[in-house]
Amino acid sequence: LKNAGAIPLVVTNTPELCMCWETFNNVTGRTNNPYDIRRTPGGSSGGEAALLAAAGSVIGLGSDIGGSGRLPALFCGVYGHKPSPGYISIDGHLPTSSDEEWASFFSFVPMSRYAEDLPLLLNLMIPDPDKAQELRLFEPVDLSKIKLFYIENDRSILSDKVHPEIIHSMRRTMDHFAETYGVKAQKVKVKEIKEIRDMLQLAGVILLRTTCHNVYQKSDDNPKEWNNVIVTYLKYLTCQTNHTHPPLLYGALKKYADSYSEKDFNEILRLKKELMKKFHDILGDDGVFIYPTFPDLANFHLQFYYKLLNVGYFTLFNVVELPVTACPTGLARDGRPIGFQIAASRGHDRLTLAVAREVEAALGGWVPPPSAPISNSKEISGSAITIETSCPTQIICQT
Repeated sequence: LKNAGAIPLVVTNTPELCMCWETFNNVTGRTNNPYDIRRTPGGSSGGEAALLAAAGSVIGLGSDIGGSGRLPALFCGVYGHKPSPGYISIDGHLPTSSDEEWASFFSFVPMSRYAEDLPLLLNLMIPDPDKAQELRLFEPVDLSKIKLFYIENDRSILSDKVHPEIIHSMRRTMDHFAETYGVKAQKVKVKEIKEIRDMLQLAGVILLRTTCHNVYQKSDDNPKEWNNVIVTYLKYLTCQTNHTHPPLLYGALKKYADSYSEKDFNEILRLKKELMKKFHDILGDDGVFIYPTFPDLANFHLQFYYKLLNVGYFTLFNVVELPVTACPTGLARDGRPIGFQIAASRGHDRLTLAVAREVEAALGGWVPPPSAPISNSKEISGSAITIETSCPTQIICQT
């Protein structure tokens, strides 16, 4: 990007080791949502999405390990594209992993306020010109010849109901394609891809079985040698560590994932391959799939902790290794950004980007946040400040 003339402004905020779907740490603090500072911008690329949404930058660069580039894009009303695996170098990112499967579900994510900027950004981020040519990013897409598929919710008993304004924006999109291009959206029955209801387990076990940099490793030389998880947790609970809670939770969850027998884990991998094949059979070379990025709009700070059972919506596309674009569609009645995600078969990024551009023209995309973001503070002489500490409590002070 710098070789093409981009000027880096700042390294934006992330949670510790990018291991949270909210954005706070004990070094630079918490990032607020520019549309409502009581709410989170999402994570882990929440700082990037918030700055971009507030028009503090022109373009952005996030990362997506398990939806962490697309959730902030939804919560902040901007675009984020997780590319097909194997096109963008992932060297230099932390955390990283020596696991050969790491690059199949992790990627850097170009982010922007306008859909038309994404193809240019993605093209510049691919180091090999021949590989970039494979994606045909600047080749026009005849939208009258695409096939449109959708699912409005995963029908899992564990996840929340999808926000009605998200469903409404998806239906408006499908109506637009039917009226403008004669493309009738086809509903994919969840029972046809029943594995989608088990995405929490599939994604969780597969991602957690991959060892990456974490707060428990004693050294990079021997990544399998860990500090004791229980002891480390006790230090956190007694304010004897500077670590935040999410990367500590990773250790406990990883121990659980590692407890799967080889037989059970191979069954998980079989289900993954079966799900990948089903998506390939459905989408082919001309299909796009519309799906909620998350069941809800931007949450209040810390509210995500009891919404973790909904992460299957965005981790799905890391597991099945498909390109996917987070697409904003304006604001809800309460002022929070709305949007959904658009996926296509591997190597067909240009389809999701073309559909995102059409949706932007038809429904609207990024909307500037209010000049005075919604706040829960009253007009008083001072202002309330929340300071994150290493202790599992918060200090509230008045200035």
